[in-house]
Amino acid sequence: MNLGPILGDYKKGYEFGLLGMKLIKQFNQTLLKGQIYHVFSSFLNHWINPIKQAKSISDEAYKAAVESGDLPHAGYTRLHRIVNLFCQGQPIDQLLAEIPPLLQFAYKTKNQWVIDGLLAFQLNLVIGNKCLPINNR
Repeated sequence: MNLGPILGDYKKGYEFGLLGMKLIKQFNQTLLKGQIYHVFSSFLNHWINPIKQAKSISDEAYKAAVESGDLPHAGYTRLHRIVNLFCQGQPIDQLLAEIPPLLQFAYKTKNQWVIDGLLAFQLNLVIGNKCLPINNR
């Protein structure tokens, strides 16, 4: 993650992330797969590819995290997925509709960081939507 924003070499950072994903597959490390795929989909992929391409990687990260019992990373993956959808320009009402099940998962797994992130994101969507002119909603 640091190769891009700190050292300015986004391509090498992306390639290093791809290497991490390849090694996880090669050595069948399910626990780490959720974490590595999450970092790649949320923080590296969009340096090189359109952000929409992160969805399948994010979904794979979530699945691996749940299967391995890494519920904190499962929550982080879902939080960053909704942020990615926002960055893709998804309508606010659709984003707001996706938040309650994510919050339910975060409460069930007692993931306070994700709860706080989702509530803050939800609040910003609601307040921001009320500030938009009617024709932009």
